[in-house]
Amino acid sequence: MNRRSTTRSVPRKRYTADAFEGIAELQDDSDSGLERIDLDPEASAEDFDLTAEHPNPASEDDEMSGPEGAPGSPSSSPAASDAGERLLDDTISIADSDLDTPAKAGSGSTSKPPRVAFNTFRPTRRSFKPAPSIGPQTYTRGLNDALSTATNNDQKRRLLFGSAVEDARAAYAAKGRWAGMPCLPGRVGDGDGKGGIGGGFYVEGDGAGRRAEEEKRAWDARGGMDACFARQIFSTIGEDEARDYLPEGEGSECSFLMGPYSNQHLYKLAVGKSMRLMDAWGDDGPRKQGRPKIIRSNYKNGFMINLGARVHCLEWAPHQHGQSQYLAVSMLPKRQSDHPPFQAPEAPAFTPQPPHKASIQIWKLKRRQDGTIDTEAGCKLAAVLCTDWGDVKEFKYCPMPIAKSEPSSNTIDLGLLAVLHGDGTVRVLRLNAIPQTSNTTHIHITHPAFSSRPPNTICTCLAWLSSTRIAAGCANGSLAIWDLPSSTPSTSPKPRTFIYSSISTTYILSLTPCAPSHPHFLLTLPATGHTLLTDLSRPAQILGSTVSSSRVRIAQRGLAWHPFLQLAVHLEDNFVKGSPLRRMFASTTLARARGSVTALAVSGCHPCVLVGSAGGEVVAVNPVEKVLEMKGRSWVLRWFGHEWRRGSGGDGGGSGGMEVDSGGGGHDPVSVGGDGVSRITEGFKIEHNYLSKEDRRKRKQRDTVPVMTVHEGKSAVSALAWNTNVEVGGWAAAGMGDGLLRIEDIAT
Repeated sequence: MNRRSTTRSVPRKRYTADAFEGIAELQDDSDSGLERIDLDPEASAEDFDLTAEHPNPASEDDEMSGPEGAPGSPSSSPAASDAGERLLDDTISIADSDLDTPAKAGSGSTSKPPRVAFNTFRPTRRSFKPAPSIGPQTYTRGLNDALSTATNNDQKRRLLFGSAVEDARAAYAAKGRWAGMPCLPGRVGDGDGKGGIGGGFYVEGDGAGRRAEEEKRAWDARGGMDACFARQIFSTIGEDEARDYLPEGEGSECSFLMGPYSNQHLYKLAVGKSMRLMDAWGDDGPRKQGRPKIIRSNYKNGFMINLGARVHCLEWAPHQHGQSQYLAVSMLPKRQSDHPPFQAPEAPAFTPQPPHKASIQIWKLKRRQDGTIDTEAGCKLAAVLCTDWGDVKEFKYCPMPIAKSEPSSNTIDLGLLAVLHGDGTVRVLRLNAIPQTSNTTHIHITHPAFSSRPPNTICTCLAWLSSTRIAAGCANGSLAIWDLPSSTPSTSPKPRTFIYSSISTTYILSLTPCAPSHPHFLLTLPATGHTLLTDLSRPAQILGSTVSSSRVRIAQRGLAWHPFLQLAVHLEDNFVKGSPLRRMFASTTLARARGSVTALAVSGCHPCVLVGSAGGEVVAVNPVEKVLEMKGRSWVLRWFGHEWRRGSGGDGGGSGGMEVDSGGGGHDPVSVGGDGVSRITEGFKIEHNYLSKEDRRKRKQRDTVPVMTVHEGKSAVSALAWNTNVEVGGWAAAGMGDGLLRIEDIAT
């Protein structure tokens, strides 16, 4: 005969040790839906005695283990059924228990309040009202780790930005303005203030003007900018002498296919020459007899330039509010090594480079009154900065407004430019007197305004913290910060850092400040794969005030600060992810490319992000809806695609030829020489960006192991840049591995 247990049978509970339980400051009542308890200091102990109305609670507790009804099992002894649980009441909270499970009919057990954690209900003298079941809750570093399961926008706002309204005001102001903009910025907004191009919401009123006055007072307090940069020595050289500083083109010209997909034509550009984009779209295919050809003046508004070598860095000159805009470009040519592969006595990435000749080119463009590129005025090489300190690894304009010199029609003032050369030294140039002539000006820099390098290491990346302070990452994992006014010739002939601290164990790839919203925060990306967030407001505790994000599989150089969403934008393989300041340990996927991401650009005039890949595609994405909406979707638009194919010469050189198809219209193949050929495709439509594994699985409709395609090195998009001036915030530049540079106004 079967025996029945006299105790009710319920699912077995799961227990979790909560390290933050009982700490009032770390309990988020608004997220959990629970009401906080204000204990009465005059209440007696009987008020909080859970067993006051239940003299024998152990006899009514759930069984812990053993077969039901078995002789000697815990269920056969009500007093012993909760022996282990009573010992853990003070330190263990129930995370997954059915608080509303009724007793079984006919079991003989009486009704009782369920056993719950002490801080999940409000105790009274007469009754105990349990809180509703909310399921398990996990806490990471004191924060509720339930961002993916947030139930409303208000809860998501608190998890991302904090409970204070001012913490999220700027982000949700950006949402109200740009949430309906799919991928590219609109040149002009509507009457309701939506869309368009404008600055961030952290700078109110005449914030830029006030910041310029503050920076000027900081310089004047220490002798002025002229006194600090008195050591700078420039000299003008001839074109023949400057030819040695320009990259040696791997071919006399660059061949590429461009135009309508069904009717592409082969174009050839010599090194240093440019052509209008609309010239490739002059004949857009067959037309009806007698119908004239009509092309808008702003159609394909931009240029294609051949620089002769792989484009390495792009940077638009900030604070240029006139008709002229300037783009600085540096190339990274191939150089013959003095040692066989893998036989160098020292690691090249950790040692200074020999003093090669290098240059920075400054290209000049004109804009129309409506903010578009004036293609009739052409694209001109305004100046070439020639140096003898190795290849230009990185350069950045000072983004902070500073007091400029008196405007002149004969000179160009581009502000301050920080340059990192192959010898591992950081140098600062003051470009306030570049001659403005009809021909290209070649300037040889004999001595910079500022030059410094930490001992026993080299600098690997740099960033401006203000117009007076500059930071650099080092190969030994240290962070170096200099104060420029303190390094005047009279006070310090050899500038020294005022902050030099180790924040990582190895090579630092890139860094960027969280300005202008949080200028005291600095983002750093070392080769370990952890994105670091450092608080610079406490210089004596740099290492202690640094937190890290989750580790990525492959560390990539792309790192940027999104000023509208308050996100640290970083890369992981072919994904672009964003981590908010409050949740650096977590990330949100913003975009996905078809190849490994090699270039990244974030604008300060609109929230759109440009992403370049090794496969040669450039996609644009607006992450506002994806980050701030509960069920926001991600849309991407391919700006253009670039693919390079080598000729019969093997690596792009040599003689010979081959044939490639000129498009999908059935035209005759195009003969290509030994230097290789590029194909540029455009005119793509907007599409949904599949970010989750489930979406990608549905799209492929097959269960195959995804692989990463190996592309030609010259097909990659190696550099991207948005124009930082509000009047022309829709201008973008993209550099490729084969030396082509595309500049276009892509605002809609």
